[in-house]
Amino acid sequence: MKRVLRYLMGAPRAVLHFEYQQRQTGLVTWTDSDFAGCDKTRKSTSAGAIQFGRHLIKSWSTNQAVIALSSGESEYYALVKAGSQSIGVKAIAHDMGIRLDGPTILKSDASAAIGIGNRVGSGKVRHIEVTQLWLQDKVSQKVFVLEKVSTDDNLADALTKGVDASAIQYHLEGVMIEIRHDRHPLAPELDKEGGGAEDKLHDEL
Repeated sequence: MKRVLRYLMGAPRAVLHFEYQQRQTGLVTWTDSDFAGCDKTRKSTSAGAIQFGRHLIKSWSTNQAVIALSSGESEYYALVKAGSQSIGVKAIAHDMGIRLDGPTILKSDASAAIGIGNRVGSGKVRHIEVTQLWLQDKVSQKVFVLEKVSTDDNLADALTKGVDASAIQYHLEGVMIEIRHDRHPLAPELDKEGGGAEDKLHDEL
């Protein structure tokens, strides 16, 4: 908790930019996982970020419903989550009159997960839930294109575990988020009488 508070005190405001860009025909979704990250349940974490061009449309970091038995399996479940979230965003875009006819690129740093997604059937990994294999069909139909990226370049990496300040800054710049130390003109004024408590918290951290 103290680590989170220290970060928020140094980065009190995040501004998400949506600059003009060329018309896009598809989405790019970054995905990552943290195998057995929960000490109590041993569940893994799925994380992802959906971009329309360079614009960040949606991001998430959630526990997986199924307990994965390997890091490759947890990465594949994260890939499935990314695919389902991307389909949802494309459906909303279609309702708004925005056609995304191009394939959705799913970017992952896990070779094992990409290998499972590109084949048909569970193969040797027979304990994978059958309900998770629909992604393979979408890949064969070219609805999704799976792309391998390095861990350092994966913009979803910071959503699965604690990383250093330089990695956080790289990920924020990748999704066009700027950290500012001022307050928005429409933000309510700080309670001057509560300044003493804020200074005390600052000293404790």
